[in-house]
Amino acid sequence: MVPRGLSDADSGELRGEHIRRSLSLVYKCLRIADVTMADVDRILVVGGAARPPEVAQVLAKELARPVVVSADPERTIADGAAIVARQALLAQESASHRHHSLTGLFRRVTRVAAL
Repeated sequence: MVPRGLSDADSGELRGEHIRRSLSLVYKCLRIADVTMADVDRILVVGGAARPPEVAQVLAKELARPVVVSADPERTIADGAAIVARQALLAQESASHRHHSLTGLFRRVTRVAAL
């Protein structure tokens, strides 16, 4: 929602400026992880804040990398967590040959997350 008196263009420019100011945090995280931009071949943007088009546009321009935004960015982390949980459960079951009581639940959660 755009505040009264603020056009969509103004709102987009403010959002773009906010993203540019936050890039110092991106570079700090890369330094902490001992990674350089040369190691990065694309940017994955997740969460509801990834929806406005300015996010991908500014990041692509400023970081000179392609930006990937999933069709439903709010669910990206939850989907990945469900998939990893299921893989861990299957690995555990395979190693112990035991049936875990939550197997059916995890299969349903993973199936929903993969939709």
